[in-house]
Parts: sequence; structure tokens; C-alpha cells
Amino acid sequence: MGLTSCSNLPNTSKNETDLRSKIEKVSENKIELIQFEKTNALEEEIFGVKCYTVSYKGKIKYKESGYLYLNILDQKKELILNFVKVKHKSPFLIEAFYDIKQDEKKNIIGKIMYAKTENGWITSNSDIKIAEEKIIK
Repeated sequence: MGLTSCSNLPNTSKNETDLRSKIEKVSENKIELIQFEKTNALEEEIFGVKCYTVSYKGKIKYKESGYLYLNILDQKKELILNFVKVKHKSPFLIEAFYDIKQDEKKNIIGKIMYAKTENGWITSNSDIKIAEEKIIK
């Protein structure tokens, strides 16, 4: 059974606002969203819940200098959560640090997942995924 499209789906402006809010909250206003573009969207039903997933690309800017750290075991570079002001000393050699300069920009990609409720479409910070977009030259 297919879904019929709802005219009240979260629009691009709401998508951008939700992503901006997550970045500001999680980074404690040390990172800002400076560009946003919706690249695709999918409306579906999962276990009886209407869902709407938005794919996007964009750009962030670091407002302060600091470091990104990479846990070598999981090979993830989370541009928002792993931004720190000071390198910390780890008893294990499983982390690498990358210098970030104030005003440095990074391209990002990700998804925002919404669920339909009685009060409209909702998302939570854990439903917003952000990753670095690697641009091949």
C-alpha cells in the first residue's frame, strides 16, 4: 500500500532550521551552518508510522580554532560532536587530532528523519545525521 503525498510535509525551510538548531546546540554555538541544500526526500511508512527522510548537503563554518579528533578504531570524523578546544591526553593511542582554524569551512552531507504525530512532523537531534562530504578533485 503506497502513501499519498501530504501537502504539510516539512519544507526546506524547516529542514534547514532543524539542522541549524542541532549544530548550534551540539557545538555550543562554536559551529554555524552557512549553506543548506535539500538533495532528495523519501516519504514512507515504517511499522505503521509515517516517516519522511530528507537528504541534504551543505557547508559549516567553525567560529573558533580547535581540534577534531578521530577515533582510529571506528574511523569516523564527526565534524560537530568531535570538535574540541583543547587536545586531551589519552592513555591509549587510538585518537588522532586535526587542527581546525577559525573560519575554516567543511562540506557536509546527511539526513534528517521525521515521524508523523498528532501534533505534526517531529524530529530529534538523534534523527539528524551529519558527515563530512569528501569532494574528489
